[in-house]
Amino acid sequence: TFLKGLFTLVMKILNALRPLLLALTLVFAVAICAYTGFLISVLVRFPILNTAVLPALFVASGLSAGIAGSSLIAALFFKADPHGSDLKTLHAVEWPVLAMEILLIGMIFVSLITGSDVQKAASVAFSEGIYAQLFWLGVVGVGFCVPLVLNFALGKKIAHTAFAFYVSALASVVGVLLLRMFILYAGQTYDIIM
Repeated sequence: TFLKGLFTLVMKILNALRPLLLALTLVFAVAICAYTGFLISVLVRFPILNTAVLPALFVASGLSAGIAGSSLIAALFFKADPHGSDLKTLHAVEWPVLAMEILLIGMIFVSLITGSDVQKAASVAFSEGIYAQLFWLGVVGVGFCVPLVLNFALGKKIAHTAFAFYVSALASVVGVLLLRMFILYAGQTYDIIM
């Protein structure tokens, strides 16, 4: 009974601190994503990586993967209703984050094609070879188009199914992983001494 009372006391304290802990968790998650982007963006030898937009892209893609992953875990392991209020809130936040991700990728591409000769040469990663296939099929096709098509293009009947929920969330997570893979590998392949 002593352990049960101690456990109850600890849980009451943690529940009282829950809003603060949630806020701190969000701040630390965003800081870690941005920090990773800052570390990679200072590599001046690599035009795709050396961009001021990279930290923001890492934050947006991290939020996108976090939202989709949290939704999947909540639905699969905690039996949350995919169309319940909590997951509906996460789902509503997902679309502006996805739009921001697309905008930031566009900014990187535009900065490459309008930049120096070395940057223009590095922009080939978006249009030729295995990295272009990874980007267009994986990042754009799976990561962006699959969720958008399942949730908006096919109508409400399909958008409100469990299939659309799970496939959309999984596609978002896979798309973010492929985006990071594209940025890191294509970024290191196309350097200033190509």
